[in-house]
Amino acid sequence: MMIHMKNQIYIILIGTCLLVSGCTIKTGSFGAYTSTDQNIQFLVEKGQSHWEKRVNPEDAKIARLFLSKAYDQDPNNGDVAELYSRACHYIGYYIETDPFKSDLLFMEGMKSAWDFILATDSYQEGYALTNGDSTAKIIGGIENTSQELVPYLYWWVANFSRYLVTKPVME
Repeated sequence: MMIHMKNQIYIILIGTCLLVSGCTIKTGSFGAYTSTDQNIQFLVEKGQSHWEKRVNPEDAKIARLFLSKAYDQDPNNGDVAELYSRACHYIGYYIETDPFKSDLLFMEGMKSAWDFILATDSYQEGYALTNGDSTAKIIGGIENTSQELVPYLYWWVANFSRYLVTKPVME
């Protein structure tokens, strides 16, 4: 009889705990945007901190890791896109010895810079106002970009050209 009563008390206590915990307001859901911004800022700061120590190859790789996470969370952040593209180029060109991995890094760097360029209003306007085929429209978009986009264009071309250098002209 005593054991049965203990079990009932435990069940009542557990049920009460579950009820109380399920009825509370979760404060984290109200600050989702703030925490995401803080997370991105933290990742960028860590990435920049390691990037400044890139003389050590491990720091360069860690910087790229932090920057890739920040870029994945906010691909429209120009500073992150530029630094991530630059880090990919640096590691692919100076550190990585495997040509396949270098190519992947160059492609990542190219894509991050290019995606940022594509999302800008100046590129979109130039693309829309240009007549012709898709190549002409791409060139029109690039011609219309502002001076602020020159670093992104540079890292796009630097990564793309390093990728293409290892490819045969004809197969």
